[in-house]
Amino acid sequence: NFYRKRAIEISSNIAIKLSNLEQDQINAPYFLIHESEHRLNVMKNKISSADELMRFKNFAEAIELYRNAKIIGIIALYQLEQDKIKKEELLQKFKTDLEDANYSIESIRLESF
Repeated sequence: NFYRKRAIEISSNIAIKLSNLEQDQINAPYFLIHESEHRLNVMKNKISSADELMRFKNFAEAIELYRNAKIIGIIALYQLEQDKIKKEELLQKFKTDLEDANYSIESIRLESF
C-alpha cells in the first residue's frame, strides 16, 4: 500500500532526525524534541490502527489514517528542520502528499511556530 509505505518513510525520517538532535542537545530545544517524539508516537498509532482496518478490508478509513499520519509527520519534519531553505525544499518534496490530504503548504507554515 502506497499510503502505508509513505507514512512509514516519513516516520523513519523523523526518528533519524530525532536521534541526531538528541545527540546534539545543546542546539535542540527540549520542547521541540518532546513534541516531535509525541508526534512520532501518534503517527505510529495511526499507522497501526490503519493496518488493522486494512486487515478487515476497511480501506477508506485506513487510507484516511495513513493520510493523517503523513500530515502529522510532515509537520514534525518541518519543525525539526532549522535551515529555512531546507524547510521550503521539504514542503515541495511533500507537496503531493499534502494535496492528497487536502492540505496546503501554507497550512503547514501556519501550524508551525
